[in-house]
Amino acid sequence: MLQPCYNPTLNVLTRSSLIPVILLAFVLLFYLGLAHDQPGAMLSSPHSTIDQHVPAPHLQATLELTPVVHIPLVLNAYQFDPWTRLTFDPSNETQPSLSPDGQALVFVSERAGRPDVFRLAIAAGQTTNLTQTPAADEDTPVFSPDGSTIAFASNRTGDWDIYLMSADGSVVQPAVSYTGTDELHPAFTPNGAALIFSSNRAGGNWDIYVATIGSSVWTRLTTDPAVDRFPTLSSDGATIAFRSERDGNSEVYLMDADGSNPRRVTTNPAFDGHPAIAPDGSGIVFISDRSGNFDVYGANPSGEGLIAYRQATGWQTDTPRISKDGHALLYAARPATGTFDIYLRPYASPLFTVAERGALDRHGHCGWEAGVLAYGWAGAWRATQRDEYLQWTYDWIDGCIPLKTSITHVNDGLLGYAAVVAYQAYGKPEHLAFAQQVADYLMNTATRTADGTLTHEGDTVWDDTLVSVVPFLVELSQVTGVPTYLEEAIAQVVRHASYLQDPVSGLYYHAWDESESAPLSSVYWGRGNGWVLLADVEALAAMPITHPLRSTVLSAMQKQAAALRTLQDASGLWHTVVTRSDFYVESSATALIGYALKRGVRQGWLDTGAYLPVVRAAQIGVWRKVQIDGTVTYVSAPTGPMLNDVDYNAIPYASMQLYGQGVGLLLESPDLP
Repeated sequence: MLQPCYNPTLNVLTRSSLIPVILLAFVLLFYLGLAHDQPGAMLSSPHSTIDQHVPAPHLQATLELTPVVHIPLVLNAYQFDPWTRLTFDPSNETQPSLSPDGQALVFVSERAGRPDVFRLAIAAGQTTNLTQTPAADEDTPVFSPDGSTIAFASNRTGDWDIYLMSADGSVVQPAVSYTGTDELHPAFTPNGAALIFSSNRAGGNWDIYVATIGSSVWTRLTTDPAVDRFPTLSSDGATIAFRSERDGNSEVYLMDADGSNPRRVTTNPAFDGHPAIAPDGSGIVFISDRSGNFDVYGANPSGEGLIAYRQATGWQTDTPRISKDGHALLYAARPATGTFDIYLRPYASPLFTVAERGALDRHGHCGWEAGVLAYGWAGAWRATQRDEYLQWTYDWIDGCIPLKTSITHVNDGLLGYAAVVAYQAYGKPEHLAFAQQVADYLMNTATRTADGTLTHEGDTVWDDTLVSVVPFLVELSQVTGVPTYLEEAIAQVVRHASYLQDPVSGLYYHAWDESESAPLSSVYWGRGNGWVLLADVEALAAMPITHPLRSTVLSAMQKQAAALRTLQDASGLWHTVVTRSDFYVESSATALIGYALKRGVRQGWLDTGAYLPVVRAAQIGVWRKVQIDGTVTYVSAPTGPMLNDVDYNAIPYASMQLYGQGVGLLLESPDLP
């Protein structure tokens, strides 16, 4: 259930903590031309210093002046891609790290002669040398999650060790060290109590470790004999990105926070390294020289959707980092005959581009297709707290309510769902009134079978109905405190199962004809099975543990999940008819099934060992079908019940579908806490 916490009167710039509004005029000057001044000074190869077999005082980080820009809605990296220069000192400046509140930057600069950690107070435009170690080098500074502490590497005692200092540099103390070895590249865990880092402690081999701050006990996360270095951590602490040479050259890898499930993301013979993970976990940025120059690239977790953030011809870029709110990409760059400075450009994560792609096409659509998109926006907002998702949901339903003068179909439950979400966030009575109007239709007017099952068309029962009705009634019950809505949602899940679930396989038919007392379509349609599974987990999440029908719903869900698990294609996707491996694979079915299984694993309804690999394969499989502009491909067009399974395989899947964008958001959004 959403919690009211959003003020719709605030525009994007005032909502952002990334930059004070007083700097807006300064930022505009950059966009009018100052941003394209040539930097001056030079640094060596991007994969030296902090990212070589033997640490050297190379690749230091800088962050200067600072109009950090919060890009307004619907201005992503594909539509509007300027770059803004932030530092102007003639020395090398690299490795930017932005404070959690967006008010300060730390970086490494050679402006004092040797690499030191500098801090830039953004509002004041004041730069301070925090380390002042003329006989030593510093490297890779990062802020703690609360912004009170900075971790950095230094060779002030001869070896490279990791230190902590207060945000103003006043207190410095060792954090991670081991005599005779080098420790570099610190990254805080989300609670700030531990550090992920690189060390050559194991016989000189570079590996990734984690250690509680102040403890001498380290946990080695990688044990490959090749070089593993430069770890960064996702904002939820679940995933580590790092570079590895285990495949013969430097590539970007991801692994779980405990070191398990390592997976290769990049597969290019060029150097790929220095990765950072988007705050929502949906993408990575990294550097690569695959073009002949070192450029910053972005990709989704499957390595697809590759985009190059090129500065200009002949430029070299390095050390990318993403702001905590996910709006800005910071990095170092230099022209062919200059030194590195810090630059900024807008950043849109792969997840955000999926949401935005739907937003760009939503206008004039007030049917179930856009309703599923709004359902996906709401899910993405819950998972990420990024305001744009909520704003799109609000704008869509606010525009549709005046056009929806009467409620005439069960599909209108999706509009009711969006209205409930908007009401919870903004508190407008007209949104709740509209939601109750939809509920009144479903409870009292909509056509039903003799036993009370809602019909979709005439006297036919479709699995499509469940996605429109169940999430809406569950959400409305939670908001209003009226248990009747929840009871109706549960009843519809159970009754639809009695008509549509095959008692032998556990799969669901597409539709049932009451007048014929027989299936209208006995095909195991992929998206329809996804609609059902989604409704099941929505109902289960809201049902009291003592509810008399809980075991019935859980059993139906588990039986269907077990059948679907065995039918997943090697690509990670399910087929448009799940029992026909010769039919095309279909993204929306996969997104729905994968999302429901993910919730089932998280809630303990499904066995983690059996189903987590299925979920992960589905997520990667769907990401492989997402284009660079955020379009989810391989989504079959709207599909009514048909007698023959071959007719489903003839449904086109080449055009963008709003519901495909919505269910893609559900699967690919990070898990809720």
